[in-house]
Amino acid sequence: MRRYNIILIVALAICLIPLYVNASSFYYSPEDFWDEWQTEFPYQRNIYLDFSSDPKGLPNKNGIPGADYEGWLDDALMESDFVNYDGDVTWDEGGQKIGVEGPGPGLGSGIIHIDNLDIINYAKKFWIEVHITTSATDTKQLMSWLNWTFNFGGAAEDYVLYWPLDDICIFSIDPTIGIATYGMILPNPEWEEIQFEFNVPEGNNYVWIHDVHLATECVPISSAVWFLGSGLICIVGIRRKIKK
Repeated sequence: MRRYNIILIVALAICLIPLYVNASSFYYSPEDFWDEWQTEFPYQRNIYLDFSSDPKGLPNKNGIPGADYEGWLDDALMESDFVNYDGDVTWDEGGQKIGVEGPGPGLGSGIIHIDNLDIINYAKKFWIEVHITTSATDTKQLMSWLNWTFNFGGAAEDYVLYWPLDDICIFSIDPTIGIATYGMILPNPEWEEIQFEFNVPEGNNYVWIHDVHLATECVPISSAVWFLGSGLICIVGIRRKIKK
C-alpha cells in the first residue's frame, strides 16, 4: 500500500510538471539577468496570464480569471488583482488573446492591476514578458501602435519610476514577437497597474497580446539604489548582445 501511494504521488507530480513549467518559465528569467533581483523562483509575485479565459472583471477572491499564480505572496495579495479593458479592445476566445483588429482604426486600453506589500522604505521591482502578434512591420511601428504606461497607488509626484524603455528586449519567437521589460518604483507603492494603450491605424491591421507574465519583488531601497549602478549596465549589455 505504501509503495502504491508513492507511485501515485510520483505519477501525479509528473503530470503536473508541464503545467508548472508553462506558468513559471521566462524567456529571460529575472534572477539570471538582474544582478540585484533577490527573490529566487517562484518569486514574491509570479503571475502568468494566457487569456484562456476572459480576464476582465472586478477584484474577487480568486484573483484574475484564468491567471496562474505561483508567487509565494500571491495567495495573500491576489484578492485585489483585476484586469479591465475598453474601447475597441476585445477578447478572442478561440485565439486566447486580447487586442485590436481592423478594419479600424482601433483605439482602446487594457489595465492589469496588481496588489503589493504594505512596506514603507522599500522599492518595488518588476519583470515583464509579453508575446504579441501584429501586422506592424518593425519594432518602431509596433511601439507606436501599442504603448505601455504605469500607474501606482498614491500621488505620482511622490514616486520615482526607473523604467529604461530604451532597454526593452525584443526576441523573436515565430510566429509571435516576445518583449521583455523591467523597472523599479521608489518607494514601494500600495499597488501598480500595467496599462496597454492601443492605437491601431485604419486598414487590415492588428495587435494581439497572447500572454503576459510578470514577476515582482519588494526590496530595501538601499539595495535597490545600488542596483542602478550595476544591474542596468548588465541589462544593457544583454540587450546589445540580443541585437547582435
